[in-house]
Amino acid sequence: MNEFYITKVLAKGSGKTDSFIELQPGLNLIQGRSNTGKTCIIKCIDFCFGGKNKPFDESLGYTTVELLLHTPKGNIQITRSFGKNKVEVVTNVPGYDSCTYDLKFNPNKKKPAPLLGDLLLASIGIEDEQFIYKNKFSSITCFILSSNSVLQPINLMVSLPPFPLYEFSIPTHHLPHLNRSQIY
Repeated sequence: MNEFYITKVLAKGSGKTDSFIELQPGLNLIQGRSNTGKTCIIKCIDFCFGGKNKPFDESLGYTTVELLLHTPKGNIQITRSFGKNKVEVVTNVPGYDSCTYDLKFNPNKKKPAPLLGDLLLASIGIEDEQFIYKNKFSSITCFILSSNSVLQPINLMVSLPPFPLYEFSIPTHHLPHLNRSQIY
């Protein structure tokens, strides 16, 4: 099955037994009583992908979260410790090394680490460098999610604060003169 899915979420701590859940391709139903960790699983996933908030209190003894992913191009293991804005990655995705990855781009770093987002995009077949274009005069931001060919629509997500995020599709034949230099 060539899909992107999470196979395992783990919480680790020194002297603690690992707490984990294993997931399967497709829909996984997680049920349980209040305060048994259902929301914590989502918070762990968010934390490994770069979220700012710790998924649980350090007083529980867990200080590291690990995520195992299956992707169309290989497997990825992401490990993030509390207080770190980087992750340790073990992967067999072609063209990517197992090493420390940054969670976001920092133009001031002299020798930046590879970006986790680039690895994740490459693992689903998006190899080209990705950009987020922003209008210089107002706060409108467009994310071009896909534009496979001239015949396919361009899917846009637009946010114009203080209004919510809107998603819409534009057939490319309505934008015959559109190119990167015209999008800001």
